[in-house]
Amino acid sequence: MKKLFFLILFLGNSFTLFAQEKTGNVTIDSLIRALPSIKVDTTRVNVLSLIAEEFKFEKPDMGIEYANKALLLSKSIKWDDGIAKSLINFSEINNYLSDLEIAKKNLSLASKFAKSTLTKSKLYKGLGNLYFRKTDFAKALEYSFRALKLSEEIKNQKEIASNYLQIGNIYASDRNPEAAMMYIKKALNLNLKLNLKSEVARTLSYLGEIYRRFDISNHNEIALNYFRKSQKLSAEIKSQNCLFLVNFFLTQIFQDQNKFDEALKHIEIAKNISVKIGNYTTINACKYIEASIYQKIVSNNPKRLENVSLIKKAIQLVNEVKIFNEKKGHNINLSMCYKLLSELYTFQKDYKKVSEELSNYIICQHLLYDDKSKETIKNLEDQRTIDLKNKEIEINKITLESKEKQKWFYIIGIGFLGILGGLFFYQSRKRKKTNERLQFLNSELELANKAKVKFLSILNHDLRSPVYNFIHFMQLQKESPELLDTETKNNIETKTINSAENLLASMEDLLLWSKGQMDNFKPQPQVIAVNSLFEDTKKHFESEEKVTIEFENSDNIYINTDENFLKTIIRNLTGNAIKATKNSEKAKITWKAWQENDTTYLSITDSGSGMSQEKFKALYDENEVVGIKSGLGLHLIRDLAKAINCKIVLESNNAIGTSFTLELT
Repeated sequence: MKKLFFLILFLGNSFTLFAQEKTGNVTIDSLIRALPSIKVDTTRVNVLSLIAEEFKFEKPDMGIEYANKALLLSKSIKWDDGIAKSLINFSEINNYLSDLEIAKKNLSLASKFAKSTLTKSKLYKGLGNLYFRKTDFAKALEYSFRALKLSEEIKNQKEIASNYLQIGNIYASDRNPEAAMMYIKKALNLNLKLNLKSEVARTLSYLGEIYRRFDISNHNEIALNYFRKSQKLSAEIKSQNCLFLVNFFLTQIFQDQNKFDEALKHIEIAKNISVKIGNYTTINACKYIEASIYQKIVSNNPKRLENVSLIKKAIQLVNEVKIFNEKKGHNINLSMCYKLLSELYTFQKDYKKVSEELSNYIICQHLLYDDKSKETIKNLEDQRTIDLKNKEIEINKITLESKEKQKWFYIIGIGFLGILGGLFFYQSRKRKKTNERLQFLNSELELANKAKVKFLSILNHDLRSPVYNFIHFMQLQKESPELLDTETKNNIETKTINSAENLLASMEDLLLWSKGQMDNFKPQPQVIAVNSLFEDTKKHFESEEKVTIEFENSDNIYINTDENFLKTIIRNLTGNAIKATKNSEKAKITWKAWQENDTTYLSITDSGSGMSQEKFKALYDENEVVGIKSGLGLHLIRDLAKAINCKIVLESNNAIGTSFTLELT
């Protein structure tokens, strides 16, 4: 996608414009180990600066730490060049993290201290990168050519290669593939000669992207060849930055070929690397590319069933990127976001949004490019070639400054309108949030009242009956003990104790249910054996003599759910089954457990006479609250099953009894 090239080079520049100064085979660990033995002078400052440069892209925090150590030491020994180097390092890291204003301030301070030609070359290169990030390509080329000229004067080959690559990137961003190819190939040849593997890997990626981007002969085949070479070398040297860049560019070529699965795989790799490094600019770039892939998927196959979700996801991603770039002031990226959003809203037929985003896009484009800036860039290229006089440079600078003032007047006007719009939006949003909060509180109050009514109605029935039976037995024992022989008395006492224990269990169930209704009590899933649930049920109902309860679990099944919730459901279903079989001869209840695919099934079947579906309405209808004869049981089963995502299937037949099946996934 051609429109993405600006963004690619824009973020890629964060990784490559400041070629790290290698130290042969000396690793960063050896530099750190050598520090204590190095004398506190300019040599120590240089080592600290080298460590900061090595860290700045892989671990920005460490880069800042060592750059700060170099700055403090430079100030203590009053070495101006060391101060400038440290400030340039700070600027590079801030550029990498997209803090452009801070980077600009650091470079401005560094310009006051830079003395050596090498330091001045790095300073101009930093200014070129800064203006490149601001999409002011004229100034970016001006300072980059200054840096190149100084690095050529002192014959610093690494700096020359780094400047070639920066200039090539600027030309590529300004849609000048011939000039871009020339300078990037110069950078590649120098880096190969110097054996700077990380720079070779990056330069190969940029060459491949230029072939792909500008449709240069056999572009896909040649581009993919460059990308594969870069990918292999990046993996060999374990450079996260290089791996990010090549995966980012590979995404483009697979997207061009409509190999969307491959494209999504590579952009995910690139995004994960960005997250690991902590570069939010590249994270958002990856989000933008991912959204553009979804847009192309929908365009190529408009009848896909998941198109609606893809468009929604794409719009969400682009809006996140837009917000980030608004905060950072990246107009070129904003322009691309507006354009892509207008296309995405077209799929949704939201033409009002399409119009808004296209208007924003046009405004952004107007701020970014015009004929004067193109002519200025051409003049700067000629200046590099024929070394025009300083007077011509000053004329071009005056032209740019005049245009810059016009742009700022325009931006201030738009900003003023934006502030007014923002105030209206803030007031509307605040009012909306207040109304939503009131609605939410009213809803919560209504639910609490319903839960209270439900709780009181169930409490009225399910505790009165067992307590009444218990009191009746105690009165009988007290007032007419002669009616009870020893054996009968012992049997009744045993049953009474069991009933009391079951009453306690029912009260615990009631408390669990009421807590779930009033305090949003949540289940705590864990792996449990179905046999343990069956053993609990068997023990709970062992006093029932008129019914036979069987349990079948031949596969010794385990399930991941809340043990107390499921145990309470099973216990209540068993109690209901016992009631249903009280008038049956040879009453029998059977619990079975089995698994099919990824679903576990628990079923209970009784030999009772069965009942109509209406009798079990409370099991499915949450509005059934008052006057239900089944009391707590069905309410508790319904609410606890819902909490653990358990589906209950009922089958009731007057001839063969009733069967409940629990389905748990």
